[in-house]
Amino acid sequence: MDVVTRWCDAARGGAQRLGVFAALAAGSQDAEAMAARLGCKPRRLRALLDVLAATGDLARASSPSATEAPGARLVAEVIARDRPLGAADGEALRREARALPVGPLLGERTGLPKHELAALIAPELDADATFLDAGGGLGDVSAEIARLLPAVRVVLVDLPAVAAAATRRLGRAVSVLAGDLRRAPLPAARVALLGNVLHMHGPEGAAGIVAAVATAVSAGGLLVAKDLDRTTLPGLLFNLGAALYADDGEVHDEARVTAWLTAAGLAVERRVVLPFAPEAYVLCARQC
Repeated sequence: MDVVTRWCDAARGGAQRLGVFAALAAGSQDAEAMAARLGCKPRRLRALLDVLAATGDLARASSPSATEAPGARLVAEVIARDRPLGAADGEALRREARALPVGPLLGERTGLPKHELAALIAPELDADATFLDAGGGLGDVSAEIARLLPAVRVVLVDLPAVAAAATRRLGRAVSVLAGDLRRAPLPAARVALLGNVLHMHGPEGAAGIVAAVATAVSAGGLLVAKDLDRTTLPGLLFNLGAALYADDGEVHDEARVTAWLTAAGLAVERRVVLPFAPEAYVLCARQC
C-alpha cells in the first residue's frame, strides 16, 4: 500500500471514530459547527475535513468502515484532545504514527527536485554573488549550488542542531550559520531560498520568516519560496500530518504566501511546478 492510500484510509477511519459522518448527517456543515457538536477544536478538525473533501468522502457523507486502519486511532485521538503526538504518549500511538510518515508525502525521495531548484536559481547568480539557503536543513540545494557554481558564496542558516549536522555533512563548500531565521543576522544575498520551510510554522511565524529573509535579498535580487500546494491531495495530507505531529505547523494557502511576499516588498514574477515535485509550487519574487 502506498503512503497516500495509507493516509487516506487513516483519515477515513479517524473520521468514523470521531463521529464526523454522523455529525454531517445531523446537519453540521462546517468545521466550527462540527467541532462544537463533537466537542473538539476546529483547527485540527478542519485539516481532516479538507482531506475528506478532496477524497470525495464528505460528498458521500459516508465511507466504508476503516476504523481499524493503521493510524485511524491516532487521527481521532489527536483531533479529539487538540494536542499533537508527544513524548508522554504510549507505544500504541507511536506505532500508529510510524504507519503515517509525512516525509514521503513531499515526493522527494528521488532527490531530483534539488537539481531542479538549483537549475532554476543558478542563472540568477554571478560569480561574486551570495546564495542564502534559509532554513536549508542538511543542505541538499546548497551543496548542488556549490557544485555548479564554485565561485558563488553559499550560506546556509538553520537552527543550531540542524546547522551542526549540516556542517558535518557539507564541509567547507558551504558556510553554515546557526540561528532562528526571524532573529539571526542574515547575510545580504542575490538569491535567498525558503525551501519547504514555511509549512513548519503557523501563519504568524511563517509571515515573520518571509519578512526577515526578504530584508536579506539585495535590490533586484530574488526570493524563491518552495512549499506544498494545498490544492493537491499530498499537500492536504501533509497538512493533516502537521496537525497530528506539530503545535502550529500548517500548509499555507498559496494566496497567503503571495500576500506575505508582497507585504515584504517583493513582486512575484512567476510560479513554477517542478516535474519531480508536482505536489509543490515555487514562487519567484523579485526585490523591488
